[in-house]
This record gives sequence, C-alpha cells and structure tokens, in this order.
Amino acid sequence: MKVVHVVSHISRRAAGVGEVVKELAKAQASLGLDVSIVTLRDSWFEQDAPNDPLIRILGARPLGPSRVGFSKSLERLICGECVEGSIIHSHGIWMYPQLAARRAAEMTGTPLVVSPHGMLEGWALKNGSRLKRITWACWEGTAFHRAAMVHVMSSAEAESVRRVTANRNIVVIPPGVHAPAPVTVEDTRSLMNRLGTLGRSRVLLFLSRLHKKKGLDLLIGAWEKLAVDFRDWTLVVAGPETDGSGEKAQAEIRNAGLFESVVFTGEVNRRECNVLLDLAEVFVLPTRSENFGMVVAESLAAARPVLTTTETPWGEIESVGCGWIVKPTLEDVTEGLRRSMSLPTGQLRLMGESGRRWVTARFSWPSTAERMVEKYKTLAGRDK
Repeated sequence: MKVVHVVSHISRRAAGVGEVVKELAKAQASLGLDVSIVTLRDSWFEQDAPNDPLIRILGARPLGPSRVGFSKSLERLICGECVEGSIIHSHGIWMYPQLAARRAAEMTGTPLVVSPHGMLEGWALKNGSRLKRITWACWEGTAFHRAAMVHVMSSAEAESVRRVTANRNIVVIPPGVHAPAPVTVEDTRSLMNRLGTLGRSRVLLFLSRLHKKKGLDLLIGAWEKLAVDFRDWTLVVAGPETDGSGEKAQAEIRNAGLFESVVFTGEVNRRECNVLLDLAEVFVLPTRSENFGMVVAESLAAARPVLTTTETPWGEIESVGCGWIVKPTLEDVTEGLRRSMSLPTGQLRLMGESGRRWVTARFSWPSTAERMVEKYKTLAGRDK
C-alpha cells in the first residue's frame, strides 16, 4: 500500500503537526508501507526532514505569502506519488497544500484522509481570522464533507469536528509518543552557550508556539505574581513567535522588572527541546484549546510533571499523579503553579516517573500506525 502524507511544513515551523507526521510516516514505513511526504520547503527543510531511507520526501518551493503556502508544483508532486491502491493523508487545514491534496485526490481517484490537528477546535474557530472563514467556505469545508475519512486524536476533537461538518466517518486514533533521546554534554553546553547559563535555578518550562491560544499571556501574568516568592526558579519560554504574543510577553516582563528571572529562547530544534526538558522540573502549557497536545505527551515521556488546562484531553494526569489540571484563567494558573513550584525536587521527580510509565504504556507509535493502516485498507477496498 502507498501512503502519501501532505503537510504544509515538515520542519520545526510546523511544531507538533510536523512531529506527528514524521513519526507516523516512520512507523508506517516500518510496517512495510510505501510512504511519501509531500510538503513545502522552508529555511529548516533540509535540517529537519526525517533522515529515513524508507520515506520519500518531496519539497515544493512556495510562492507568495508564507501563510498561504501556494506552490505551482505541489499538485503535480502529489499526483505523481499516487498509484493504484494509494491513500492521500492530508494534515492540517487553512493553507494551499491541503487544497492541493484534495484536488490531487479528485484527479487521481484516490481516497482522501484529513487530519485537522486541532484546527477546528471551538476556540480556534471563534478566534480565527476572516481569511480562515473565507477558506472554510470556499474549499476547506467541502474537503471535510467529501473526505473518505476524518482522523482526529481525541474524543473531544471528534465532538468539535462533528459540530462543523456533515462527514460522519470520523475516526479517533491518538498519536504515539517516544521518550526523548538522551541528552549529551555537548548538546547541553551548546544550548547554554546560546542562552547563557541557568546556574542553579529550578526550571519551569513553557515549550510551544508563542500564541494567545497557548495561554502565554496567562503564564506571564501568573509569573508576575509568583516570581518574588520563588526566586530559586527561572521561567524558560521556548518556541517560535506567531502572533506577537512573545514580543508582548517580553515587554511585560521587562516593565515588571523581572527580566532576569525569565529566559526567552526563541525557536528551538529537536536536540534543544530535549535539553530543555532535561533541565526542567515542571512543564506548563496553560492552553485555551488543544486537540491532543503532543508536547504534553513528550514532557510526560521525559518524566516531567505537567500543569495544563481543562481545555486539553489530559484530565487523567491528576488521577495518575503526574500533574495538575486547571482552568485557563489567571487565578487558576497562578494557584496551580504555586502548588507545583512549592513541591521539593524529589517529589516532582517521583511524579514525573509516574507520568513516564503511564504515557509510554498508553501511547505507542507502532499501535497507532497499525490502527491507521487498518482504516486505510478499508478505504482502499483491501481486505489484507
């Protein structure tokens, strides 16, 4: 069977979406599938594309505004990868690659699977741009209505999708998770040379896109209330700027006179992510909307307790004893962080180990790949 994954970006620019596509492609290739990824080239494409001889990577050069992602060659590349019995699996929405995937599916008669990756969650739609609403009306809505299958990562995301599409072939398959690669002395030294040493500080880590959806403003507001009482902690904010939230956060921290207690790393690569998780004692994601939250899974797999919100599908972490769930409000985030940062390092480590055991047992990439392949086979009309 041939699977053609289509995603706007495969580099760190795609954040969690890119990581899911890469890991799913690797797991499917290991099962013997013929796997391709068709994507757009960007400044990180060569460095971040998966180095796997079993996966064919095709990068198209974009034209025009980056948020549109138009490329004249994209459709042709997708069609060229399709053979009899193929599946086109399109990841994300709102950009031209997803339209190209739909057109290629129609031209070649190939079943189309779409994965919205949380982009149809209630908060995301309500706070989306006018361009997104136009895009949905013009082609994205049609793509979802006509897709052979809609793949979502949680039951909560399935409910969000059902509210906006007539397509009822919605399948819930959560992604897998890998424990981060061991951190080397060289990797740690390299990041510290770039950021400056964190000294003996205990680290509270935020690792995500710098966007209002991710609750960075709530975190900064909470830090302004907590920093004086937790002088032995440093807040590390890591991730790419997307909507000006990072610039606003830095200005607020500077105006509050707390800049020495916060480190803004900017965009980080996979090795640097692993180093940051290794340094952290607590991971925080005060998000307003999340379909799954790959970075939450990765933090748990790194044995780091997590504080996140009721707007994620991670409510079980409290009963497992590996984190805290709070409402996405300034008051609740502040109180949750106060509780977590008041615990001794040893207790936080025990919580982290509980989370690692739980998440690695529950979320397996081989299992995810096998379940997805069974669905593909049904769509392709195969019994085997």
